[in-house]
Amino acid sequence: MTILPKFRGRTTLDIGTSFEKHALKYLNNQLYMDLRRVGGAGDGGIDLRGWWWLPRSPRMSGDMTEAKNESVRRVRVIVQCKAEKKSLGPRNVRELEGVMGNLRFHSNPSSTSTLSLSSSSEPSDSSLNPYEEDIAILISQSGFTKSTMLYSTSSNIPLMLVHLPGGDPGAQSEHEAEEEGPFDDGGQEIEVKSLWWNKALSEGVLGNEIELRRTIGPKGVGVGLWMGGRKIGRCEPKEGR
Repeated sequence: MTILPKFRGRTTLDIGTSFEKHALKYLNNQLYMDLRRVGGAGDGGIDLRGWWWLPRSPRMSGDMTEAKNESVRRVRVIVQCKAEKKSLGPRNVRELEGVMGNLRFHSNPSSTSTLSLSSSSEPSDSSLNPYEEDIAILISQSGFTKSTMLYSTSSNIPLMLVHLPGGDPGAQSEHEAEEEGPFDDGGQEIEVKSLWWNKALSEGVLGNEIELRRTIGPKGVGVGLWMGGRKIGRCEPKEGR
């Protein structure tokens, strides 16, 4: 008689971790962010966090992997990932608003210290620098309800909603599951169903200078970022790589 090995069922932790890594790969490789995973005990409701380097003007957009510090600016990014079967409701946005509010509350506006422009400089996970702009991103495996979209429109936090399917345990190769490096531009494009942001982000932090455009790739329809008629590439300054 052949004894078959016992396979452990996929736990909620397995599902959540796999989706976080999937979201991390999408944001870093296709939106050119510089994020890291922080999910776990005591994470304060944050799954991913880091920086998003953007050109300061339309003439500086495009591929700027060798950009000088004065050519780009950085925005702090806080991300929550939700691998749930149902579309996310307004409660999830309110939860993220609470996380951002708590971080801002713990910020010290009297601090005069200046952070290094290097992306390797890690801020405290319990607060935000009040002198730097920040945005919140909510990533859902199953999308968002209409009421969520309506609520998010009037939210006072700069907010991006991303409907990102995939990221199930077992769907990735062992190498992909272990890979958490921020830059892997040669990898396969990840399909995204939709990407949306509110006015606090588009008009506030981004100053109406960056727009979303649908793109068609090998895996279907995606979303690209454009500025002044040019697609935005990676903008992290040379010193930060």
